[in-house]
Amino acid sequence: MNLVICNNEVQKMLSFDLLVIINEQRIDAGEPVIRNADFVSRVIDELDLQPHEIFVRTNPASGQPQKYANLSIEQCTLVGMRESKSVRRAVLAKLKELEAKQSPLPALPTFPELLRQHADALDQLALSAPKVDHFDKYVARDGLRNLTDVAKSMGLSAVRLGWLLREHGMAFKRTDKLCWMQWFVDKGYGVTKQIVANDKDRYQAMITNAGDVYLKAQFAKDGLEGLL
Repeated sequence: MNLVICNNEVQKMLSFDLLVIINEQRIDAGEPVIRNADFVSRVIDELDLQPHEIFVRTNPASGQPQKYANLSIEQCTLVGMRESKSVRRAVLAKLKELEAKQSPLPALPTFPELLRQHADALDQLALSAPKVDHFDKYVARDGLRNLTDVAKSMGLSAVRLGWLLREHGMAFKRTDKLCWMQWFVDKGYGVTKQIVANDKDRYQAMITNAGDVYLKAQFAKDGLEGLL
């Protein structure tokens, strides 16, 4: 259960996670739990959400479609305010606790900064490359997997996995290329490698073994693994 943070602001929480928090407090207060379908209807009514703001996934347990929404912390608070006094107080306290535990992610680099970083990386490669041949341009991929390989092992398409990575603040897209967020690289989950294809140099976002394990655990926990 996570709040995704970007540029020092809470970005979103899945409505599934908010429903878990509310139902836990309802049980403690002796109140009946809410079904997901009823909860989503309540969310739509309270927040005046539009159809394009509601998503559908397949329930991994029942195989039935389930609706959900991505909510900001302010929206979660508004929905929680509809509960009884005791439940509302506990839900708001839990939201504040979750928000306090999050570590803000660094701001997205500007385009000039990306160009400068790219130029620095090229300089480093040029300095470290052997003068006698060009074999270092070919990446030794031991322990690294590309997006397509990891997506296939999770039952997803590469496009869908790329979307999930961006939605969860792990990566961003720049000029149609997937780029890792700095925290994802610092954790050792992803790297960017220079490879040669058809006699042309290009850069590709690769996932480490640790990143492979992390993604499968994270998306399974969020109920997203196997989403087509």
